[in-house]
Amino acid sequence: MSIKPIETIYNGYRFRSRLEARWAVFFDAMGIEYKYEPEGFEIDGIKYLPDFYLPDADRWVEIKGKKLSKEEVEKCERFCEAQDKDGVKFTIFIGQPAENIIGLKPSKDKKSVSYTVDPNEAAFMGIMGHSYQWKTYDLEIPGNPRQHIEEDPAVFMNPRLCDDEYLSRFMPSLWFDAKVPKETLIKSVVISRQARFEHGERPTV
Repeated sequence: MSIKPIETIYNGYRFRSRLEARWAVFFDAMGIEYKYEPEGFEIDGIKYLPDFYLPDADRWVEIKGKKLSKEEVEKCERFCEAQDKDGVKFTIFIGQPAENIIGLKPSKDKKSVSYTVDPNEAAFMGIMGHSYQWKTYDLEIPGNPRQHIEEDPAVFMNPRLCDDEYLSRFMPSLWFDAKVPKETLIKSVVISRQARFEHGERPTV
């Protein structure tokens, strides 16, 4: 017996899964422009079709319902490495937006941070994902000056991303837009979670 996701139509796109459609609802609620599967690529004989491209953020996004296999992570890494420019932005999200929302709670000494799911405690909130790390990149945290990082990329085991023992350059990251109030982010997450597609229903954002 085989099980596969049911295709879902939303906003003129035919999504391969309900999960991808929920992310599209989330992007719409956030006011983020997106393109769904805009282009396929062939890298060293391996075909790859990223799920989303966010033009304004110049970011590629891959959506998965569960942890990736070693082969899936390798395919994403090859795509990043094959880009023409250093610093291509690529993030993998596992699960729905509602399963990944989290905030940063700065310490009183401002030297460390901790995570919280309570919006009243969070200085800002974002969506936890796994982003590809280049040797050089800019680190931006609200309330702090931008830092330009130049170092060898971290290569390590990431058990939240992949169950296989595989050294990856994808590391946990908090994806956020500093210009978007956390209230808007929370509302967008709720809208995506409540979206219904059954019986021809079409979510409105």
